[in-house]
Amino acid sequence: MILNIAQLREGVPEKVQAKLNAKDLDVEYVDLHYKNGIHVKGSAEKILNTVMFRGSISRKIEHICARCLKSVEENAEESVDFAYDVKGLEQVDMLDDIRDVLLLAHPDRFLCDVNCKGLCPKCGADLNRAQCHCESGSTSHPFSDLKKWFKKSS
Repeated sequence: MILNIAQLREGVPEKVQAKLNAKDLDVEYVDLHYKNGIHVKGSAEKILNTVMFRGSISRKIEHICARCLKSVEENAEESVDFAYDVKGLEQVDMLDDIRDVLLLAHPDRFLCDVNCKGLCPKCGADLNRAQCHCESGSTSHPFSDLKKWFKKSS
C-alpha cells in the first residue's frame, strides 16, 4: 500500500483504504489462511516532514488447531498508528509495517480451545468428540524401532 505524498494536503486528514492479498504479503501459513483478503482503512495526514496514518487492519481468517486440526474461522481487527519521515520522498510504502502487524497478531500455536484434547497418536481419533479404542496400557514409543537400529549399528 503506497501513499503518494504529493496528493496529501498539509494538516488535512485524507481517507485511505485498500484491499491487500495475503499471498503478496507472505503472511499465510499451514495453520492460517486469509479468507477475503486484508482490508486496510483509515486516514493519512501530512504534517511538515511527517506523514501519519491512523486506521485499522481487518480480515477474516481461518486457523487450524495445533492439537486436533479443527478449522476455526474468525474476524480479526487491529488498530494501527504509523508515522513516516518523508523528507525528500515522493511516496511511502506501508506494506512492511502492515505485514509486521499481521505477523505479530498470529499466535505461535493456535488452539481451538484451551482444553483441546487433540488427536490420538495411534489411531488419529479426535479425543474431543469421543474416546478412542486403542489399548491404553501399550507403552510403545514411536521411535523404539529407530533406537533398536541405532544400538545395533554402534
